[in-house]
Amino acid sequence: MKIVVPKNKKPYVDVHIKVKGFIEESKKSLHQDRELKEYEKKASIIMSSRTKKFLERLQELNVDPLGLGLNYQAKYGVTKKEIHKWEEIYPKLEFRVKSVVKLKGTGTMY
Repeated sequence: MKIVVPKNKKPYVDVHIKVKGFIEESKKSLHQDRELKEYEKKASIIMSSRTKKFLERLQELNVDPLGLGLNYQAKYGVTKKEIHKWEEIYPKLEFRVKSVVKLKGTGTMY
C-alpha cells in the first residue's frame, strides 16, 4: 500500500495485491488454460472489489488497523501539523485497489 497526496488533487492509496494458488474444488472439470485465465480474471475483479469495500468500511468507522496513519507519519513527519493534516485526509482518501490472481492449476494432483 502506498499513500499518495498530490497537490491540488484528491489523496489516494494505491493497493496492489498478488495471489497465487490452485483451484481445489470445481463442479466441472477444468482442463484448458483458457478456462483458468477466465477464473483468474473473475477472481481478480472480485478480490479488488471486496478489498476496496473493506477498506472503505474501515474508513467509515474511522479506524486504522492497517497503520496507514503511521505510514503517513513515517513519510511526512510526526508534527502536530502533519497529524492534523492526516486526520483531515483519512476520511477523504480514495482507495485504488488492483489485484492479480495467478492460478497454477486445478487441485493438488494434475
